[in-house]
Amino acid sequence: MKIALVTWSYNTYEGVSRCVVELANRLVSSHEVHIFASAFEQSPPEGVNVHKIDLRFRRQYPAECEFILRVRTEVKRECFDVVHLHAPVLLPAQVLTSHGVFLSAFRSMRRFPSRPRRDVLYRRILIDYIQLLLFSYHILHRKTLITAVTERVRQEVVSFSRRQPEEVPVIPNGVDLDLFHPQLVKQWRKRTRADLGFRDDQFLLLFIGNDFRYKGVRYAIETIARLPEKAVLVVVGAGDPKSIPGSQDLLEGLMLSRRVVFVGQDREVWRYYGAVDALLFPSLYESFGLVVLEAMASGLPVVTARTVAFGDEVIRDGHNGFVVGCPWDVNEMAERIRTLMENPELGKSIGKRCRETAELYSWDRYAELTEAVYEQVVNGSDSYVPEPSS
Repeated sequence: MKIALVTWSYNTYEGVSRCVVELANRLVSSHEVHIFASAFEQSPPEGVNVHKIDLRFRRQYPAECEFILRVRTEVKRECFDVVHLHAPVLLPAQVLTSHGVFLSAFRSMRRFPSRPRRDVLYRRILIDYIQLLLFSYHILHRKTLITAVTERVRQEVVSFSRRQPEEVPVIPNGVDLDLFHPQLVKQWRKRTRADLGFRDDQFLLLFIGNDFRYKGVRYAIETIARLPEKAVLVVVGAGDPKSIPGSQDLLEGLMLSRRVVFVGQDREVWRYYGAVDALLFPSLYESFGLVVLEAMASGLPVVTARTVAFGDEVIRDGHNGFVVGCPWDVNEMAERIRTLMENPELGKSIGKRCRETAELYSWDRYAELTEAVYEQVVNGSDSYVPEPSS
């Protein structure tokens, strides 16, 4: 098949982009693969056809709007068996992967208390609204097969589009089970802790994310403040600590005592998974939450909230991780982390079960399910796409 994959950018450190990278790696041996993106921060595998959409605008939101308009012209220059969109754009397509429906997410966020609600509404309202209109465009094109990355997203699509659940197959994201594995602790724990200046007896919690307000860094910080002094938060991601709302005095005090450390964006995130004791991820809304899956594959206990769809759907609280009701339940998160700090063997057993859960979600499985969708649309079949085993 001749396949066009359309995405905003091509890299391995953003969730949606990572899906395209892994999919292209597995499709290229059997298909003619074309990738349309505004930026290629790494080279695709040999045989993949690159179509870079050069943009005049540099600011994020005008650039995204320009991309939405220009990619249509570029894709229509050729004929494809399958056009697969990983973001809504103004372009007829055979397949659209929904990474969340903004209107459904917005409705749920309106029920948040005022403080986290402001953090959410601060983010991308205009561009998300434009993408909502484009998503509506694809819903009107009934020939577009819409897939969802989680059951929650499927329900959002069904609610918004009035399609039947069986018309919206769930194809969850995957994880590189060879790159993210429990042996990372042997490879990276001592080295990375030494680089960061931490002792082996300190309890390190990892947070990974780029949008500090939206990803709930403030709640991770407030959680750390409720824990014993040996608990430390390591924040990996692009962002300015001054952009984090809440008590700057609290943050400055924790940073001064090195209980909260910002290391910036690092593409070698696996070394942090190998260095820490648990992942703390109180994001305000995640249609999936790839960092949760990566941490679980690395054998790390995860502490997250039900606002993170993947964690909500696969984690049994206290069995293969911890999940609290809301990201602002900082006392609940602190209690679970304290349990891990006081019971190292419990952390090991939970980490083992985390790995067992993650092994159900490989990128090979993701590509297999996606290829089944392509066959379905090319052959005009109405047959149901098999769901991943759980």
